Amino acid sequence: MTYDYHGTWSDHSGHNSPLYAPAGDACGSVDETFAYARSRQVPLAKLVVGVPFFGRSFDCGGLGQPFTTSEGWDYADILDLPASEWSRVWDGQAQVPYMRRTDGTKIISYDDPSSVGLKCQYVKDKTSAGVIIWELGGDFRSGNSDLLEVIGRSFGVD
Repeated sequence: MTYDYHGTWSDHSGHNSPLYAPAGDACGSVDETFAYARSRQVPLAKLVVGVPFFGRSFDCGGLGQPFTTSEGWDYADILDLPASEWSRVWDGQAQVPYMRRTDGTKIISYDDPSSVGLKCQYVKDKTSAGVIIWELGGDFRSGNSDLLEVIGRSFGVD
């Protein structure tokens, strides 16, 4: 499972599913989990990377901060957030985005087409078995499934 690295169970806010661990955050990443599975002799043909079609919010102003509440959000609902109240931030180290409320009271960690594409490329580069998705309904918006389409294109499925 390569998501839910942060949530109500953690003592600080952070990425839901970072491809690589941000500096100073020991809660893990896709890459670290993959390396651990390989160190335990899990065959590449049995390794899949979990891609979340959901995010997690934290009532704080940034990553690595204490928070009081954390909630799950479907990707489709994150896209519906008003642009006047939220800004997208790209974490170049973790290779995932997050949303920051402009008043500094909340962040939402999630995956988007860019980060999902990077995770698919990671799987292809490692020659592992593929990806799993949690959960398909979180991506469906206005008759489209943006994240699922990225996965399909990445693995040659139209």
